[in-house]
Amino acid sequence: MRFATFLVTILGLFTSLQGHSAERTFRVFESKRITPLVDRFYGQDGNAFGTVFCNPQAAQVMFVDSRVGDLDGKTFYFESVEACDKGRTQARQLSQKCVVELVLDQETQGAQVRLSQCLGN
Repeated sequence: MRFATFLVTILGLFTSLQGHSAERTFRVFESKRITPLVDRFYGQDGNAFGTVFCNPQAAQVMFVDSRVGDLDGKTFYFESVEACDKGRTQARQLSQKCVVELVLDQETQGAQVRLSQCLGN
């Protein structure tokens, strides 16, 4: 019985660690509008790492940083066009006032923009 409990504990730990590692987060220091439907996200070093496409056919971000080889060229999808638009607008307007992060889930291929630590008005 102790052995079974031990195995369940190890399996649970492995599963939780594996799920946690599927999410990758990248801080957006700047966002520029390329076209009315496309924005590009930039890191602290000024290099682009994500191109966001928000239209009815594609609410997605393509990761475009060759320094992160396992993600370079991969596409991740927002929950909806509205979530895509909201995320890119927030990144463009709030990257100087808030910590803006692009969150990519490698397991589900999901994408979202997350805000935190916003300064006062």
